[in-house]
Amino acid sequence: MALLAMVFTGGCLTPPAFEGLPSQPVIVLAAPGSPLPTAHQIYAEIGAHCHARFPGCEIRWAFSDETVVAALRSQNLACQTPRETAKTLTAGSHSALAWQSLHLLPGEGLAAIAAVDFDEMAVTGGAPLLNSDRDYYTVMEALEPLIRPNQPNVLVCHGDGRRGGDNRELLALADMLTARHPNLMVAFRNGAPGAAAALVRARAMARPSGAVHFIPFMLVPDAFLIQEVMGDAPNSWKNQVGAARVTCSEPLGRNPRILAIYLQHLEQAIHNLLEE
Repeated sequence: MALLAMVFTGGCLTPPAFEGLPSQPVIVLAAPGSPLPTAHQIYAEIGAHCHARFPGCEIRWAFSDETVVAALRSQNLACQTPRETAKTLTAGSHSALAWQSLHLLPGEGLAAIAAVDFDEMAVTGGAPLLNSDRDYYTVMEALEPLIRPNQPNVLVCHGDGRRGGDNRELLALADMLTARHPNLMVAFRNGAPGAAAALVRARAMARPSGAVHFIPFMLVPDAFLIQEVMGDAPNSWKNQVGAARVTCSEPLGRNPRILAIYLQHLEQAIHNLLEE
């Protein structure tokens, strides 16, 4: 896929958008990554949205999941980790760098950036999706149109098993959503509270409606969504619910309201860079 080596360039932003900087910052979109072709297409669409918002900036990609990077390289696809991308930039002619995390939660996947020596380069970073109280409400409003009435809906979350199963950020969002939508269940692959209870409840609710709708809380589809949630194995999530009609929303990377949050975070980061 050419996407993984793609660099977006374009015309200039209207002054004084970057007034005070020696040159416009290079933007690095830092995502977990995925080996699936559908995910590559969504990343390309996200890059195009970013280019439209910041048309004068060079835009690069960095994938934080090293297993994904290894898988892509085994397919002869060019890609870099955040550390590799950062080192490439420090060796180049750029004077300013703006990272945008495309992760969902604070602290995910970007530790390698902090360890890089950027020399004299001015550096700023945009927050991930759920970073403030305002983000929680905006994300909730972005997800609500996906919730279908008169049938169970299951919000599909990876969850975090690396912090002792602590899913506090996602649970806070779940509490906000389920308080307004009793027909929404939130299921976690990793960490507490898991998926079993949510799927049992969805199964009971699906009996009268004959339908279930899954809402993936992930930027791009992955093997977990395709195989463990929507797959045909007897223990897949859809088969555990057992509804006759099964539907699934597009991932977050194709939700314009979600993308607007990321771009607002990036814009704020660039403004912070200008104020330093």
